[in-house]
This record gives sequence, C-alpha cells and structure tokens, in this order.
Amino acid sequence: MGLIYSPEYFGDGGPDALVYNVDYSLGLAEGVSLDLHLGYTDTDREEFFGEDDSYLDYKVGLNWDVAAVTLGLAWYGTDLDDNDLADDRIVFSVSKSL
Repeated sequence: MGLIYSPEYFGDGGPDALVYNVDYSLGLAEGVSLDLHLGYTDTDREEFFGEDDSYLDYKVGLNWDVAAVTLGLAWYGTDLDDNDLADDRIVFSVSKSL
C-alpha cells in the first residue's frame, strides 16, 4: 500500500498529484505468483486526462520462474477513455535478478 505526492506529476510544470496504490502478490505454487495492482491518481487540474482530473489503473499478472529468469504475463489497464496511451494491453516480460 502506498501514497505518493508529486508537485509536478510529469516533471514539466504539470499538475500536482496524489497517487494511491495497493499491490498484492499471491504465491500459487513454487516459483509461480499472481500479482495484483490497483492505483488511483488524483490531480489538482480539471480535465487534465481528457475529461477527467483523476483515473484508476490496474494490473493482473502471472509470474513464473524458469531456469534463471522470471517470465511474466500481465494485463494492464485504466479507466481513461479518451487517451490511446492508456488503452488496456497485455505485456509479456522476461527479467533476471543480478
């Protein structure tokens, strides 16, 4: 669970923002996890994100350890309707801890 305050949300003189988030990871089996995220961003500028000044974002993902890497498959989305950059998407990832 977290709370973040940003005086310039995009670092370029943008609006102030408060970001609330909750993350949860559930071990399903040895080396396999279900990862959940829910976030809410609230800015101090009306209609900053299209018609809104706030939005929800979410993620549902699976991670599994294979050999020396972690493979991930996640669905990311927001409740923003007027922004192509915020469309729902599926992301496949490969990571390795050093």
